Amino acid sequence: MKGFCKAAFRSVYFNGQKMRPCCWYDQTQLEKRARSLPEIQDFFGGAEVETIQRRMIEGEQLEGCKRCWSHESIGGKSHRDFWNERSFENEPESSVPSLKALDLYMGNLCNLKCVTCSSFNSSSWIKDEVKLEGKAKLDRVENVDLAKIPEAVLDTVEWIKFAGGEVLLMNTHLEFLEKLVERGRAPNISLNYVTNATICTDRILALWKKFKKVRLILSIDGVDEVFEYARFPASWRNVKEVVGKMMTLSNAEFEINTVVSILNVFHLKEILQWRDGSLPEAPIFFRILDAPDMLAIDCLPETARAQAFSLIEGVSELSHVANKLKVSEHKGFERSKQWLNKLDQVRGNSFEDINPWAKNL
Repeated sequence: MKGFCKAAFRSVYFNGQKMRPCCWYDQTQLEKRARSLPEIQDFFGGAEVETIQRRMIEGEQLEGCKRCWSHESIGGKSHRDFWNERSFENEPESSVPSLKALDLYMGNLCNLKCVTCSSFNSSSWIKDEVKLEGKAKLDRVENVDLAKIPEAVLDTVEWIKFAGGEVLLMNTHLEFLEKLVERGRAPNISLNYVTNATICTDRILALWKKFKKVRLILSIDGVDEVFEYARFPASWRNVKEVVGKMMTLSNAEFEINTVVSILNVFHLKEILQWRDGSLPEAPIFFRILDAPDMLAIDCLPETARAQAFSLIEGVSELSHVANKLKVSEHKGFERSKQWLNKLDQVRGNSFEDINPWAKNL
């Protein structure tokens, strides 16, 4: 089925305010927007999700799934691909709805202020946005109350993904894991995290050991000084130590998620080299940035674009990035450079130090 995605038949994504089939689904395409965790079952079994499921079975490529279609069109792997590869215990046929997974955005509490992020996803960005723009996009710390998830859902769910913010900083997340352990559900549940890999306490490790599986999706946008610029103010040395600690967990699996932007497009092979030496079994997902648009690789000048292409041409895991560099229209670099210069003044960093190609532009 050309337009089929298993996420719509197994999962609900919740970001603290609204629900949708997955984190990449365009929420503007939904008319009815459930706003609280107690509504999970009503949303999943509701008429609008049923319509999405029916249209997918009929092979329609839905407008709500356009981010996946865009990634696949240039040869990249999408969230749809990942979902269609995923399986669950005692599940019916793929096209038969059965709620098995929760995808939870936990809020914006975070210890980093990555250049490609904002206060919507990182509380640490608030002060910098005030300095840059006069006010923050979101001027408070938000968190999801997991205690509101219906008990009936907890008794059947097999897969839970957490993203933020940085979930491993959040006490509510730890209390939720302890609740699952107390209910005897932990051995039947696989946990998935998107994490910046800057923290891993003994308490977290002790809890993870009680679950069926723990998949850690490490946000790695570079190595050494590129990483420290892009994911400011993280320490690359600390991240390597934390990853080493995580690797002591016998039920852990790893994946690497890299956001491809003008910050790191000249340094992607370095990430692959680190992966091959440290986590050789870990798949890596190079997601091409679309927002904020002034950091997208579409903004690269033609000469820089040709240089970046020459560095990754022929690398299979980067073929979709190479294709994007070839086919996308140039959107102009001047706005990108002005914004990065302002940010560098606030943070005392230098984009041009890690990307010398930009110095003479």
